[in-house]
Amino acid sequence: MLKQQKGLTKMDSKTYTKTGLSAIIKDLSVFNIAKLLLVVVSLSSLLLTSSYVHAILKLENAIVGFIMFMFILMSVMTLFQSVRMHEDKALSLIGNTIIIIITVVIGYQLYKICNDAFLNQAKLNDPEIVKKAIGLIRNELIGFVVGAILLVVQTVKTLR
Repeated sequence: MLKQQKGLTKMDSKTYTKTGLSAIIKDLSVFNIAKLLLVVVSLSSLLLTSSYVHAILKLENAIVGFIMFMFILMSVMTLFQSVRMHEDKALSLIGNTIIIIITVVIGYQLYKICNDAFLNQAKLNDPEIVKKAIGLIRNELIGFVVGAILLVVQTVKTLR
């Protein structure tokens, strides 16, 4: 009795872990995977802002800072909308998909501008920082595109 009040016993923790994992696996649906993916990608975009700033300070391009700012804002908007979306509301899913598509378009512009500036800039002090930022942007775009595809699949399932 005293052991149970302090915490779980070994057998109880194993049983709890098995039931917890089975509950998580049972809840894995297209919607939950899309929601988790979009939250993680949006949060990573916020967390990696300092890497983007270091990279754009190396580049000699006037518009890249504004596009980066828009990409971060759209990532924040995607984060908030991903948390709020519901599986059974098709309008919510369609709205989130549109926001993600806008985020991907802005992110692609950022990727293209950074890549072009990197390739065309004659003298670059630390090219590894810029290469890393370009790779991070590409990976986030892939995450957003996969999330948008999963939301489209969920929207089709909801409308049926």
